[in-house]
Amino acid sequence: MTTSQLSFSFYGKDIFFTVFDKYHFYISIFALCGHIYCSYVPYILNQNTMKKDLEDRKDIEFLVDVFYNNVFKNDKLIPFFSGDLNIDFEHHKPIMVDFWEFILFQTPMVYMRNVMNPHLELNKKMPIKPEHFQAWINLFSETIDTYFEGPKTEQAKESAKTIGLTMEYKIKSLKSD
Repeated sequence: MTTSQLSFSFYGKDIFFTVFDKYHFYISIFALCGHIYCSYVPYILNQNTMKKDLEDRKDIEFLVDVFYNNVFKNDKLIPFFSGDLNIDFEHHKPIMVDFWEFILFQTPMVYMRNVMNPHLELNKKMPIKPEHFQAWINLFSETIDTYFEGPKTEQAKESAKTIGLTMEYKIKSLKSD
């Protein structure tokens, strides 16, 4: 694992940051009382920091967490996660991580479900309209662009767009039957 180190003095104490990757770091504080540390503390880089491409399941977990945090703030999308629908995000999250890991990295046997069926059932309870699909696609693209860049990032955005448009088409076609 490649690491970067940063050190500075703060009120007479030497502070060292060891950055393991985009999301984790180790803080060492040397003081008169000895070595105090906090290990593997999650953090999010600001937008001015160099972005990396989606590389593994850990990146997908981060993306899903941040994306759904944004979904819960979105007026068009939050109704699908509240009220009578009350989709359990803690149950939903690992399914979404499995799905995106399969889509982006073709990890065998990770996602073995039909992605359309739960959305068709959801549509029976609360109609999923074109503006919902567009809000989902836009929010996904904005979220991923904030933290990642590269070929897998572009593949994820294209896949999200294709999936959203396919679901929208399928739901429209069921209405016309």
